[in-house]
Amino acid sequence: MTGNRLTHGAVERLRSAHDAVRRADRELVESIGEVLHSGVLEEHGYSGRRKPDALVDLLGMERTTALRLIHAAEAVCARTDDERPRLPATAARFTAGEATTDQVRTVAGLLDSDAAKRLDADAWAIAESRLAALVPTCTLRQLRVEGTRILAELGPEPSEQPAPPVNELRFTTLPNGGLKLVGLINDPLDATLVRGMLETMSAPLTSDDNRPAAQRHATALMEVFEFAAKHGTDENLPYNEGSQTLLAVTMTLTDLLDRHARGATLDNGATLDAGSARRACCGARVIPIVLGTESEILDTGRTYRTAPIGLRRAVIARDQACAHPGCDRPPNWCEVHHILEWSKGGPTSLSNSVLLCRHHHRLHHATEWQIHMADDGHPDFIPPAFIDPTQTPRRQPRPTPALQ
Repeated sequence: MTGNRLTHGAVERLRSAHDAVRRADRELVESIGEVLHSGVLEEHGYSGRRKPDALVDLLGMERTTALRLIHAAEAVCARTDDERPRLPATAARFTAGEATTDQVRTVAGLLDSDAAKRLDADAWAIAESRLAALVPTCTLRQLRVEGTRILAELGPEPSEQPAPPVNELRFTTLPNGGLKLVGLINDPLDATLVRGMLETMSAPLTSDDNRPAAQRHATALMEVFEFAAKHGTDENLPYNEGSQTLLAVTMTLTDLLDRHARGATLDNGATLDAGSARRACCGARVIPIVLGTESEILDTGRTYRTAPIGLRRAVIARDQACAHPGCDRPPNWCEVHHILEWSKGGPTSLSNSVLLCRHHHRLHHATEWQIHMADDGHPDFIPPAFIDPTQTPRRQPRPTPALQ
């Protein structure tokens, strides 16, 4: 009996904790809705697409999480007491504790889809009501499946012309600088071309070639990219001007004088050991970046309003990606920002430059964020008092560019 009581108590605590999480989610979403509709974000420069950045800066959450919460808040929170939420039936379920934030987002996503946009106002309202009724008893997957069926049932007759197939390719940068590729080739003609090339080029080299098929396919794909890099033109390969990998070789001043390079830093911030660097240099353009005795990047460039290529490479080697805290946009998405504006006398120099993606570049011009260059030559970001009353400096964690 004692064991049964303990088990029953554990189950009750689990249910209680789950209910508490749901209540906290509702309070968080409702608070976000209140902040979104109060106008306070616009007052501090966080308007439009910058609103998720306010939650990132205020609460330290991931931007994707902020986007999800804002999406839910905009669906179930009314702008004023006299106005209905955009999804009234779903909002009622959410307020009653019968819908999670993820379920709200799923319903909102379905009702923002192309299929929902083909519905007239009455059919759209019916779809929202039917979806809300499913929420208490459906998993997210079931909700998506049933929601897709409901939208198709209420929608107009499908067009005789099917939508053209769409190919997709996503890539994610790995911690070591590599890439993870996930692709989908829906177009049968494109699929035939890709499959034919990969199968032809990935055939075993000898009877003793025991590499897995996936490894041989990856090698074949790299050979296609290498061929394109070697034979491309300025028009179709503008970023690297038709050359192979652009390599930034990082070395100390002592190593340079001794004619020894410890290693190399690629344009995306990834590092290579000395052996890999020498192999890559056979076909790559090489940009030398010389460091001082304390591994600081030496600044010898002239002053221009727009950062010259040498200065941009130095800023990339130091910052390695967008320097705004919490951002991981790669260098080719970024711009060189003047810490002290050029129009106010700020020089175009390494000590007055920081790498920012276009999104955060605009954010810094629109809000009260400040950037100070610290004594170690790296930028510190000072948040507005609205974000952090103590205005404690923040910094993007980066490894030193020099290989030890």
